[in-house]
Amino acid sequence: MSITMFLALSILGLDFMVYVLFQWTYGDKRRALARQLAAHKNALLKEQPPRPVLVAHRTPFLGHKSRWHAGTSSQQT
Repeated sequence: MSITMFLALSILGLDFMVYVLFQWTYGDKRRALARQLAAHKNALLKEQPPRPVLVAHRTPFLGHKSRWHAGTSSQQT
């Protein structure tokens, strides 16, 4: 029983030390980079006006020859 408790506490201690090592190494840098990236994206979104939306028609207008429907016209010679 004592060896089981020793191994369990040792594994938990090693996990904690690995967690602390990663937080110490990457913690602040990652948060700072994430904040800078979010601020940059927000600035770009606020700066650019919205783009117009273009909608294409599938059927040509009356009296208008469309390049898309050139082969379906009944007035071809």
